[in-house]
Amino acid sequence: MRKTARERIKRMLDLCDELEKIRVTIHGVERSGRTRSVTILKKKEERLRDDLSRLKLSGNLGEAVRDYNLDALDVLVLGILLRQYLRSDQPYLGGRHLLRQALHESFDILEHAGRLSEEGPLQVAGLIEAEKDDEDLHPLDRKYKITDKTMTLLQEDMEARDFRRRSRSRKGYSSYAEFMADEKVLVDLHWARSRKLFGWEDWTPPPADKWNPGSGLTRRINRKLKAMKSRLGRTEKSFRNPFLEFTVKHGLSFEEEIITAALLFQELLEGAILLDVVDLIKLVSADQAEVVENRKIFWKRGRLRKHGILVLDSFSPSRILTGDCRLADWVVEELLGEGEEKAITPDEKIDFHLFLEGLRSSKPFFKKMGGKEEA
Repeated sequence: MRKTARERIKRMLDLCDELEKIRVTIHGVERSGRTRSVTILKKKEERLRDDLSRLKLSGNLGEAVRDYNLDALDVLVLGILLRQYLRSDQPYLGGRHLLRQALHESFDILEHAGRLSEEGPLQVAGLIEAEKDDEDLHPLDRKYKITDKTMTLLQEDMEARDFRRRSRSRKGYSSYAEFMADEKVLVDLHWARSRKLFGWEDWTPPPADKWNPGSGLTRRINRKLKAMKSRLGRTEKSFRNPFLEFTVKHGLSFEEEIITAALLFQELLEGAILLDVVDLIKLVSADQAEVVENRKIFWKRGRLRKHGILVLDSFSPSRILTGDCRLADWVVEELLGEGEEKAITPDEKIDFHLFLEGLRSSKPFFKKMGGKEEA
């Protein structure tokens, strides 16, 4: 049976625990002069290292290992630092002590010291970091710990099984309000990511890397989207969903759907109808490059303005990013109004069926979000 990412992480830590016990034992036996016992222990240690080298990590951490071509020694160093983080009040380990746990020979420690530097694979991958106060020191004289990125990746992998189990157990939507409650959660996750990436308090530019401070939230957005897709697939075909019918009718992209929902909830829950255009652009952007790209959503030829869905309130028609916007009155009425229930027309049935068929593959959504569909 295929092992989960969670089981592989456990195996990595178990092997690191065993290697540390043997290392301590070897050190004590060597001091006593029992050469034969040392030889037996070193053979056992070698077998454990071989097991670690054959361990194929999966999930987020496995993806990082493959993306940055990390080898067995890199994984061992990462495991040692993770073990230190989990079992000690002091998360940092000195470079010399760290490599001494991973390697026996003095020459090997010297040869592999560069792995810990800023140019080394583990720091390039953003999985470990050095203490900031000793930047001019040799890698062996610096102190290292695993990064917040590593803990985020691991936490996501640890939670994945519970997420899949919860998703499978949930039924289809039974009411429009139930669907809109999930849509509100999706919008809130976007706002949380936007604050994480673009908040001005202690703001620093997000790194030009696959992972940035908002990556964990992007993965949560992806998972929420996948769960909603799954529930829609189990929803009765006769279920009326004015919001999705609206997005299908106007051919809205996922980003345009989120902007529409954000403005709708702003009016419904806050009693305010206006939001800054620039805030809405950041809302649907996973990094700085997407901020530039997503400006076109608010261009005159964009669907939201071309179909009269948005009303802009800008000081200058040519400087739309400086203004506010709101939903047109007819949009709010169509999505939340008290209008009489109407039968679903044959054309609407076909459009909605095609929309649900499209949801069977969430690749377009995840491509837009800059993430990958989870297995």
